[in-house]
Amino acid sequence: MLITLGVIGIVSAITIPGLITAHKRIVLAAQFKKAKSQLFQAVRLWQEEETEDLWGTYYHPTDKNGTALRNGFYKYLKGTNGTYDRILESELTTYYTSAKGSHLKAHYCPSNCCTHPVKHSFTTFDGIMYNVCTRDGQINFTFDINGYDKGPNKWGVDLFDFDLNENNVLYNRYSCSVSGCQVYFRSRGGGGVNDGIGCTACAVKDNDYFKNIEL
Repeated sequence: MLITLGVIGIVSAITIPGLITAHKRIVLAAQFKKAKSQLFQAVRLWQEEETEDLWGTYYHPTDKNGTALRNGFYKYLKGTNGTYDRILESELTTYYTSAKGSHLKAHYCPSNCCTHPVKHSFTTFDGIMYNVCTRDGQINFTFDINGYDKGPNKWGVDLFDFDLNENNVLYNRYSCSVSGCQVYFRSRGGGGVNDGIGCTACAVKDNDYFKNIEL
C-alpha cells in the first residue's frame, strides 16, 4: 500500500503541474477570442450608431479627445470602470514586456496610452479590461484578457493591441516576427529583446499560439 501511495504521489507531482499549465493556456486562448470578438463588435456597433468615421471624429496626436473617445467606446461594453481611476501612479502594477524576466516598461509609446495602461480603463463583467487612446496616427485599443489584478501582465500573454487607422479599419498593424514577438518565438529557437507588441499578430494568425508561449 505504501509503495502504491508513493507511486501515486510521484505520478501526481509529475502530471498535475502540466495539467494546470494546460488549463491556463486553454483559458487564455478562450479569453483572447472573447476579448477580440467583444472589441470588434463594440467598434462595429459604435460606427453604426454614431459615425462611420471614428478616426476623423476622435483622433488627436496627444489624445486631446480622449475622454469623449473612451466614453463613446465604453458605452458598447458591459461592465464597470471599477476604482482604477483613483489608483495612485506609485501604486500601479507595471506591465512587462514579453521578454523573459523583463522588468522594462510595457511599451515605448506615449504616456497617455501605455505607461499606465490601467488608467481610465473599463473592465467588463467577465473580467476583461479595455483601454483606448490615440497615438501614432491610430486609435489604439488594448485589452488585458484576465484583468489588471491578475498576472502576468505581459504583452502577448494577457495583454494585446489593435488599432483603428485613418480609413477606419480595425486591425493589428504589427507583423508576427521574432523582432515583434519574442514570447512566441522563444520556444521555437528565436532570440532578441523586444516589447512584444507584435504578439497580437501571432495570436490572430496561429490557432496554436497559446500552446507555444511562455507563461
